[in-house]
Amino acid sequence: MRDEPSRPIIVYYKGSFLARSNGSHIRMYNLLRYLTAHAASVVLYSYRNHPDEPWTAERQKMFAAEFPGVTLVLDDQTAALRKLTKVKNILLGLFPSLAPRVMTWSLPSSAQGWNRLRNTYTDALYFLNYVDAVTELNGVAPDTYVIETHDVGFAKLSKQRHIAPTGLRALAKLRSEIAVLNNGQALVAISSGEAKFFRMMLGETPVFYVPAYLPPVIAPSIRQLSPTYD
Repeated sequence: MRDEPSRPIIVYYKGSFLARSNGSHIRMYNLLRYLTAHAASVVLYSYRNHPDEPWTAERQKMFAAEFPGVTLVLDDQTAALRKLTKVKNILLGLFPSLAPRVMTWSLPSSAQGWNRLRNTYTDALYFLNYVDAVTELNGVAPDTYVIETHDVGFAKLSKQRHIAPTGLRALAKLRSEIAVLNNGQALVAISSGEAKFFRMMLGETPVFYVPAYLPPVIAPSIRQLSPTYD
């Protein structure tokens, strides 16, 4: 018998992951496989016009064949949405206490697929890929989402941009990152080191260490939203 949470699950990934050409793709593919085996209602939301991994017609057909029980909802990420994301990120870095309000900001005329999902599935649990998803989306309410990540955002930014982790830009990223995570239902980390870091930094947000989506390991914890410890 399937484990069927009472809440529908909406998964967000910014572009297509069907190529499975990197760890993020594979992680999302396995997460979706796991959720479809344990949830009655699963939706994948994504941006059709991702610059590197767009949802072409061929990829949409592939997805329907590989995940026949999952509804795929696509929007175009417009220039206006990208500008709103930048504004949210700046404000969260400067004023992290405003996170519960800022993350709900949306453009009513943009992302109609997302707007319909929010209005249709009012009790949904959202699985969001990386902490950046909260500002990329056209509005998301606090305490409705689980962040699925395998990076510490501010440390990744520091290495990629070759800036000091104590610099203002990196610290603003850290402030934004912690604010977003503190307003979620849970964080899922792939690395034990990252899980330990987030447990030290976060308040009451449960942190799950999930190296792989294997039902004997993860199923009870995700269903109950209680943290597992390594």
